[in-house]
Order: sequence, then C-alpha cells, then structure tokens
Amino acid sequence: MVENDFLLVYASQTGQAEAIAEDFYLAALNEGLSPRIHCISDNEKEFHLEKESCVVFIVSTTGEGEPPEKALKFWRKIKRSLLPANHFAFLSFTVLGLGDTNYTNFCNFGKMLSRRLEELGASNFSESMWADDGVGLEVVVEPWKEKTLCQLKRHFGTNQEIKNDTCVDIQITNVPVSEIDNATEDSPNLCSVSSPETVIKLDNEFEKMQIQQNQYFDGEDSKSLPLQLQSDAHQNGIKLVGSLIKSENPQPAIEKSTISDRAINDLSSDLGPCQQDLHSLMHSSMNELPLTLPLSPPRFLRVNFLPGENSDPEISKMAIIQNGFPYPGAKSPVSQVPIISAKRLTHHNAVKTTLQIDLDIRNCDWSYEPGDTIAVICPNDVTEVSCLLDRLGLKDISNKLCYFDLLPNTQKKNARVPEFLQQSSTISEVLSTCCEIREPPRKVFLRALVDFTENPFEKRRLQELCSKQGSDDFAKFIREPNLSLLDILTAFPSCKPPIDVLLENLPRLQPRAYSAASSPLAMPGCLRFVFNILHFKSGEGRSSDRDGVCTGWLNTITRNLQRQQLEPKGYDELKSDSTITNDLLQLQIFLRTNRFFHLPTDLSIPLVLIGPGTGVSPFIGFLQHRSKMISNATSSTSIGATWLFYGCRNKDLDFLFKEELDTFVSDGVLTKLLVSHSRDSPLSDNCPRYVQDNMMRFGEELVALIYERNAQVYVCGDAKGMSPDVYKTFRGLLVSYRGMDEISAESFMTEMRVQKRYLEDVWV
Repeated sequence: MVENDFLLVYASQTGQAEAIAEDFYLAALNEGLSPRIHCISDNEKEFHLEKESCVVFIVSTTGEGEPPEKALKFWRKIKRSLLPANHFAFLSFTVLGLGDTNYTNFCNFGKMLSRRLEELGASNFSESMWADDGVGLEVVVEPWKEKTLCQLKRHFGTNQEIKNDTCVDIQITNVPVSEIDNATEDSPNLCSVSSPETVIKLDNEFEKMQIQQNQYFDGEDSKSLPLQLQSDAHQNGIKLVGSLIKSENPQPAIEKSTISDRAINDLSSDLGPCQQDLHSLMHSSMNELPLTLPLSPPRFLRVNFLPGENSDPEISKMAIIQNGFPYPGAKSPVSQVPIISAKRLTHHNAVKTTLQIDLDIRNCDWSYEPGDTIAVICPNDVTEVSCLLDRLGLKDISNKLCYFDLLPNTQKKNARVPEFLQQSSTISEVLSTCCEIREPPRKVFLRALVDFTENPFEKRRLQELCSKQGSDDFAKFIREPNLSLLDILTAFPSCKPPIDVLLENLPRLQPRAYSAASSPLAMPGCLRFVFNILHFKSGEGRSSDRDGVCTGWLNTITRNLQRQQLEPKGYDELKSDSTITNDLLQLQIFLRTNRFFHLPTDLSIPLVLIGPGTGVSPFIGFLQHRSKMISNATSSTSIGATWLFYGCRNKDLDFLFKEELDTFVSDGVLTKLLVSHSRDSPLSDNCPRYVQDNMMRFGEELVALIYERNAQVYVCGDAKGMSPDVYKTFRGLLVSYRGMDEISAESFMTEMRVQKRYLEDVWV
C-alpha cells in the first residue's frame, strides 16, 4: 500500500463532479498525498469499495433527487437490505454533494450516500458538505477542499500545514510603465513571488523547491534554472522576469493604482461602447493581497491539423454530432424529425416572444406521455463562434480537418480525449456543435488562461478572479452576469490561449430540454413544445447582445415558417401531406421521460395545476389527454375536479392558449380556470397579479381539495421565484384553514411530496 493513499470517487451527470474531483486530485498531490481517482462506475473493475479504508466521494444529483446514471449500479449494490450493519466498519469517508437549492431534493444522492455508508458502519473522517449551484458551487467547494485536505493529513498522521494550492503575489509597485516596456530577461526585480511556501512539481516525482517569502528572480537566476523548472514555475503561476511582455504604449512613471486605472480606461475605450461595465470587471480592490490560486491543470490534449484542403461541407453535414456519445438522461435514441409548423403565440408588443413548434414524430421508434420532455440538440450561435475563432486567430485554419490525441508523457491522471469531440472534424465544427462556449468559465479555466495572458495587469486580475480571495469578485463579475468565454477574452485582450487549452477546459454542449405541450391521444404523430426566446442585453461585462443558445437558434431557423403562421396539422393530414419530406427543416431530438410528472390513470383523482407563463405548456398536454380519457370513459366513471392556476403579464398580449383553455372549460374538462395578470391595470381584487393571489382567494376550497379529497398538485415554471412562493402559499393556507402550526403544515407538505402528490417540473 502506498503511503498516504486514498480513493477519490466521482459520480457525474454532466461533468461538474468529475471536474471538481480532478481539481481535488491535483491539490491532494500537491499536499504529498497519494490519491487514486476513479468514476463510481469503476467499482468492482478498478477498485473494490470493500477493500478501501479511506474514500472521498464527490457526487452530483440528477432528476428528482436521483443518482447520476453511472452511479445507479453502485447505489443498487450498497442499498441491498441483506448487507450487515458492519459491512463498511473499516471505511472512513467524506462526501461532497453537488446540487441546486432551486430544485427539490437538494443534493439528495450525496445525502443518501452518506446516510447509507453510516448505516453500514462507515465513519466520517471529515464533515460532508453540500455545494449549491444556485449561489455558486465554489462557495462550499473551496472551504470543503481545504478542510478535507487538512483532515486527510491528520488521518494519515502528517502534521504539515496545508499549502492551499499555490500562493502567488505579483508585486508591481511604483514601476514606470516605460521600464516594463523595456523589460528583458536581464531586468532584475520587476516581478516577485510572495509566498510562504510554493511547491513546484518536477516530472513524476515530488521534488520540492521552497521559494521563500519575497525571493526575487533576476534574469540570470531565471536563466540558470533547469528548463523543466522554468516550465513548471510557469504552469504554477510563478512568473519569472522573462515572462513579462513589453507594453506597446510606453507611459510616464506613475503609481501602481494609477497604472491599473489607466490600463483599464485605455482598454475600455479600445473595446467600444458595448463593454459598458468593463471597468467594474477589470477594477481590482486586491492589489496588495497575496493570492491563493488553484493549481494549473496539467496539459493533456493535442490538436493535429491535417495537410491538404478544407473540410467538405457536404461531408460535414453527415457527421454524427459529438461522435454519437450518449447524452445524459436520454431515454430514447436520437431521432431526426421534421418541423411541421412554427407559430408565434404572443403579440409583437409583448415583453417576451413565445414560440410554438410542432414536430412530425411518426417515424420515431419511441412514444411519449404528457409530462415528458424532449431534448433538442442545438449548435452554438454562428456569429459567436465566428467571433471566437477570429479572436483566437484561427479563422484561416478553422475549416481545416483535424483530429485529437493525447500529449506524449502528459502528467494528467487517467487522461483521455473528451469523448464528445468529433474526430476528423474542424475547429469550427467542434466549437459549433461539441463545446459549451456560453457557460461562464470555471475558476480552474481562468487559472489556465492566466498562463497565456501577456499584460501584467490583466494577468493579475485573472489571478484575482480565480483565487480563493477573489471568490466574491468571481461571483459578482463572472458567474452572476453569465459571462461567456468570448466575453472574458474580449475583456482581457492580451490573453491568447491555444486551442488545445480551450478544448481541455470547455465542457460538453448539452441539449436543451422542453416540456411536451401535447398529447399523443389528441395529436397522433405530432409533438408540440413551447418556449420563450431568451434575450440578454450587453452590459455587466457581456460584450454584446445575445439570445439563448437553443431558443435563439430555433427562432432563426423557423422565421419563414413563423411568417406563414401555419396551423398544426392533424395525423390524417400529415399522412397524406407530400410536403413532409426530408427537405423540410429538421431537428435532432431525444426523449427524456419524467418518472412522476404524469397524469394519474384514475380519473376520479382531483388535479391542481399551477403553471404561469410557458409553465402552462405540459398542462395543455394534460388537458388534451384527460379530455380523451373522459370521452372514452363509461357514464358511471367518477371524474375529479381539475383546477388550473395560470398567470401572464397582459391578457391581450401574452395570454397563451386562451382559446384552447376556454374550450376545456366549456367542455367540462377544466373545472376552474383562474387567471392572473401581473401587468394589467387598474389592478383590483378581481384581477390578481400572481398565481399565489388566486390561491389565497380560493384558499378554503383549495385546502379541501388537497386535504380532504387527496388532490394531486403539479407545479411547472420558474424555480427561483414562483415555485418556492407557491409552496409557501400552500403551507400558509394549511395554517389558516386547517389550524395547523408551521411545523405541522411543513410536515403535511413534505408528506405530499413523499407520496408524489406534490410534483414539480421547474427550471432556472
């Protein structure tokens, strides 16, 4: 057994848990520990949990509190009731759970895993913690990492202090810009490392070089260092004099803070008016602080461009997107389906634009139920990809065929080429269809960008944003305004990373999910979905206006169909319609079933449906389906009441499906239609603003439905505001009309969730 050996296990659905595990692996190596990192699906292949003594778990939660797909086999194995209470008595563990408090069952798999291991005799060597993506995973991940490393060293009996990754302070105080401009490898004392202890890893050994506080490297000293050490110093954020890049515009000698402001102001003017908040992004309040940086991840990927002509566009169209690598959550194969119609549902003066798209699914080898979702495979925005290629200086070779392999002698543990990167493709195609370029870069990605940033002030600011001390700035200036990779590269013009580094750090481009707004009983062979076109204005660091990745693309490709305002065709018309050919617009989709968000088969069960805005979409499918079920039922069948709480801004501008809902009321399918209008005026008691207002207006009857008649409640829509407010309203109504106290009301609502009588399909 290797000294200080422990097992690091991750269970990831979309790659976040794996990425955090890799960060932790590097940090543990840096502390002199000997981690072995594996996916949880490797149990009984690469490791046996029963033979381990110390394990760190980093796990995500998916669906309605379920384990990631790759963890299902492992979970079934340790859930077996026949396992003895001392099965893992020898095991010490800790769990980092990843989740989002905007959804129910926050970090549920991590909590279940921790509880089950304790039931089987295992003990915590460090407190398990739960990271919330709703406020930023790093808020919990970083203190958890530090604490867990400390507890691991205590567990193994080492008393060394935690080195906290790499602590770097580039000090440039009272240095004339002209002196920086003339800097050479022989220029002493322009850049210093301020760190109590910085560890540089050489080759595969743990050779350590202690760089004492305020030790300077002049040109001769840096040249005398071994090449490998110079390289590792660069990789770990230790900047030797030779890495200072000349400034193109020498300025008079000024103080450091003035230099920073001058540089930022010059940069802002160069970028034009769209970068309205660049100064806020670039402004530093940490100029004097030493920084704790993440370790620079080892390089592992190589992009190889093939000689010869550019890729043939016709051949490229036939390529299997993302190598055909399985999509998380897919419950069907990927199907290519024609778009039958695209229709705008909102008035042109409405605040939001809502589109309805109907698909021909007759040739799909799967079926769906109301409440299921489809995932649409979409590309990145063409203009955004083009600007990114231009910014990276890759326009000339963007359509050259290339393939990917591993760097020889890479030090990355279990290195592999990302499975979703298309081989024999082009950089343009890969950035368009494989990589998520809109999502805010993680801190470790910013750390990788530091090493390719020439301007010392930009470099320092990137170091601050990815540092432990810069967590608040990272949240405020990167994560909350949702800055993209292009936004970052625009704000830091001297950052020039190679394409290999970007592809190592960019996550997979994920399909976007949409609820089915139809019933296969009412619309055979057709599936409808509805969505708002998301739009984000420039500002707060965003370098340009943009639409949502998928909603913007769907809007663009269906504009001609929208102009035609085609009505959805029935099954018979589709069957005889010769225009439904392969020449029509087509989407690639797959089915993502929802385990519980379905109608009960028993028609006597009352339903309470709550869906403002596009949250009403699945309930249109519910009502279509229930209408067909009622028409097929016998005369003696008991039919439960169905209430729908719907909300929109203006009844004349964005009341979705008004005619259909009125028809459901007149046909008796919908017992009550309760509509609120948040922006109509004048507002009165007869015109409530939000769905919660209508819930309170009919509170006594509503409580009777859920308490006395066991109604099932379905909530669909916004996870941040509407969904928690609706839940609180139900709880308040139980207090008001059943005389419960807050604890009893919460207990009743929790029991409804356990019984699957209170179901949510929500999104952020």
